[in-house]
Amino acid sequence: MAEDQDKQGLPWLLRRVVAENRPGAARLDQSGAMYRLYTNTRNPFLKRAIAPAASKLERSPQELAGLFHFLRAEPLYRVAPGNETPAHLRRTLEHPAPVAPPHPRFQAPPNLPGDLAKLPWLVDEFFRAIIARLRADPGEFDAVVSELVALFRQHDIKIRLYEAYYALQDWDDLLQTLEEIAHYPAVETFDLFCSALFAYHDLVYPPP
Repeated sequence: MAEDQDKQGLPWLLRRVVAENRPGAARLDQSGAMYRLYTNTRNPFLKRAIAPAASKLERSPQELAGLFHFLRAEPLYRVAPGNETPAHLRRTLEHPAPVAPPHPRFQAPPNLPGDLAKLPWLVDEFFRAIIARLRADPGEFDAVVSELVALFRQHDIKIRLYEAYYALQDWDDLLQTLEEIAHYPAVETFDLFCSALFAYHDLVYPPP
């Protein structure tokens, strides 16, 4: 029965008896896909498989020049926009020059807005620098406050003095207060920090 099925040319998936591997030349399987492909000369897939390669089209320099002028003259066939599109042409429009200011000069730093987003970072650096300087040499306290007063007057910065800071007991109480404020660097805590310095300075060096 198995031999009859082999003679009928069934595919190997439908056969019950597996062909043995025998040494020697390979036997041509008439039921194979490649055999049926090359024996059926009217198969469209055969024509595509053995079709010759397309010959390369050679153009003369005159033909290439004509093709270039054709694509150059017809904007609808351009692959990418050229420099003659309306968007590019508007760049060459002539505009009147701006009116010069009556008194040309550089902007003064107080008139510049600055980067306000960096203020908390700058305030934090200010707090750290003051505390580090006071811890390194407490004798510099009067000099630090004098420098701050001169700088604030130069930049027209006003500091509000809070009455609660006049209750500071000693030097350690001042540093503890400054370090507590330094945990929250912001524009709002800048006045608190400087007010504590100025209030304690008035307690140590009372005004005449």
